[in-house]
Amino acid sequence: MSARPRTRFRGRRVSWLRLSASLLGGLNLLVAGVAAVAPPISFSPAGTPIDQRWFAGYYDVTLDQGADLAGDTLVAAPGGAVLAFVVAAGDTDCTPTWGKAYTLDDASTRFDLDRRVERMRREGHPVMISFGGAINTDLATACTTSVAAAKAYGTVIDRYGVDSIDLDIEAKTLADRSSWGRRANAIARLQNARPADDPLAVWVTLPVAPDGLTADGRDLVAGMLNAGVKLAGVNAMTMNYGIPDPKNLVDVSKRALDATASQLSALWENAGLDLPPGGVWELMGATPMIGLNDVPSETFTLDDARAFTAFATDRGLARISMWSINRDHTCGPNYPF
Repeated sequence: MSARPRTRFRGRRVSWLRLSASLLGGLNLLVAGVAAVAPPISFSPAGTPIDQRWFAGYYDVTLDQGADLAGDTLVAAPGGAVLAFVVAAGDTDCTPTWGKAYTLDDASTRFDLDRRVERMRREGHPVMISFGGAINTDLATACTTSVAAAKAYGTVIDRYGVDSIDLDIEAKTLADRSSWGRRANAIARLQNARPADDPLAVWVTLPVAPDGLTADGRDLVAGMLNAGVKLAGVNAMTMNYGIPDPKNLVDVSKRALDATASQLSALWENAGLDLPPGGVWELMGATPMIGLNDVPSETFTLDDARAFTAFATDRGLARISMWSINRDHTCGPNYPF
């Protein structure tokens, strides 16, 4: 059996080699997240081919009324954007919304999101939509059937014309095993309904500990594979480890990603799926939180970003993201990091 379709991210494909060169002009911490990339491919016999690796930072749509979507923040950023987060309108309301704050129509009329997304795509900045997140109610939780969940996801996918989505599953949503089957069956339904020449690429974003995915994370991935979901990959949230005094946040993240790679290899094998030609790293992404993390003892610095990107390049990760584009600005004098 084939492990997955070719990962697709509609719009311009940005290789890490070209991306690193374009960033040298400086985009604060965004530069650090991707500027240290890409020795020649001969240096990395395994992993994702360089011309298929991609960078896209998360952008929290609800933090400002969309003004930056049309400004320099996204248009000037290389790669693409992962727009976050689409969630349910309420605990028992299956209607998709942006952060529970705006309906899809609200987002269009209040800050012109539909046309802003189209502009980004037209100007060469592909867009991925992220469902879920750490707060609010996930669609798979609010929707009572997989058919209803598929309709909710499909409404968003069709409206914004995306062919790649991100399922950010964490916190209470990850612990809600009752929603797992609905989500998996809904996504499989959507993928099966797509024409063969226009597949839906699906990434699952999960928290990791220094020893890799949690038990819930491993079981969720296994359930999705067994339900027939063709996963483009698993994106590890390399942040908020909760370690009281991490001596080196990059070393912790390296251990977490190496452990996750071993776990995913086993999960694919158990599901009877072949790994892609580049091995398990072709199924993996990583997302650090730039600057001060939610855990006060953890700060992801510019030097950390360079070291982290060098590691990701060496392993051949398919994807690097960051949380978030909204945070990517110079701190004031009270924040010396």
